[in-house]
Amino acid sequence: MSEREPEKAKKGGGCSGVVALGLLALIAVVLWLIWPSSGSRSGGLQLEMPTSRSMTYRVTYVVTGSTNRASVTYSNSQDNTEQRDVLVPWEVTYTMAAGQFAYVSAQNDNDWGTIECVIELDGVAWEQAKSSGAYKIASCSGSVGK
Repeated sequence: MSEREPEKAKKGGGCSGVVALGLLALIAVVLWLIWPSSGSRSGGLQLEMPTSRSMTYRVTYVVTGSTNRASVTYSNSQDNTEQRDVLVPWEVTYTMAAGQFAYVSAQNDNDWGTIECVIELDGVAWEQAKSSGAYKIASCSGSVGK
């Protein structure tokens, strides 16, 4: 009988290196697909947050108070500023995209009374301010949907 050489101990996971390399390649591809890039590239997944500019809101500016006249300044849906003298109470409604800047200020045009402004998003009060006294100003503003 011949003496046999003892079997060499097998190194664990002869294919583990291939699996690890495959996992690294998969991670690299996933990161390439979702990583933000400053330049354009062909391919790649473009992710958009739910509060993107494609989401719209009904934005209502409301001016109330014990005064009966006010000068209002506000941003419209085209990001322009409008200004007018109004009778109180007053309101105007626009459709605005998420992230758009909404602004309204109201100045009491009397030497008595209070003035209040409210910005509503889809019918719910979102921003508000109140001021009391002659020619005082109440201002409300914010980035829509944030």
